[in-house]
Amino acid sequence: GLYTVQWMPKLSPWGWCLAAYTVLGASIGTYGLNNFALARCKPSTVAMYTFTQPVLASLIGMLWLGEQITMPMVIASSVSLLGLAIANTGRYTS
Repeated sequence: GLYTVQWMPKLSPWGWCLAAYTVLGASIGTYGLNNFALARCKPSTVAMYTFTQPVLASLIGMLWLGEQITMPMVIASSVSLLGLAIANTGRYTS
């Protein structure tokens, strides 16, 4: 059967604003901006910014929210940045 959602009636107005931002700003807005950029830039340039977003989000979380940087985060960030470096090697030499 279906379960009723217990948290919805208890959500504050600020909570609703944050939920709306999560859906509209962080999801729909981000993908819309990526499509906007793809129409005007090279896909490799857009990919470079897209793949650096999680790394920057981790750094911002560490600086502003006091989040702990863990070894899996460091490894994942390193793999992402290494992949970007490999993909862009030779891109500027021609």
